[in-house]
Amino acid sequence: MKTTSIMTISLHSTLWCFGSLILIIPISALVQDLPWIFSLLSLPLVIFTRGLMRGNTRTFIWMCFVTLLYFCIATDKVFGTNAHPLDLVELIIIILLFLSAMTHARCKQKINSSHGENHDEKEISF
Repeated sequence: MKTTSIMTISLHSTLWCFGSLILIIPISALVQDLPWIFSLLSLPLVIFTRGLMRGNTRTFIWMCFVTLLYFCIATDKVFGTNAHPLDLVELIIIILLFLSAMTHARCKQKINSSHGENHDEKEISF
């Protein structure tokens, strides 16, 4: 597969998983009769919406760091004493989100560097 087609597929997968995660967290909290405050755990992800829609590579990378925190919470819920099937669905969505976002960011960086737009190797003049 070409890098551009992988990048397109990973972008669509990222956006789908991102929307699903924002929805599954409050639904899971409501179904499990958790306090209402737990349904607000998806709000920090909303910060990344604008950057994801614009295709900003840094937003994808930072979102991956934040999803690692959600991964820790979901793993604890899945392997806890009161595991619910929605917790497993949440964990799977988080893993897919992380993988697709990192794939998109890496492919976009690869395409930019092949076009000579690599900003990491700028010469610094004093």
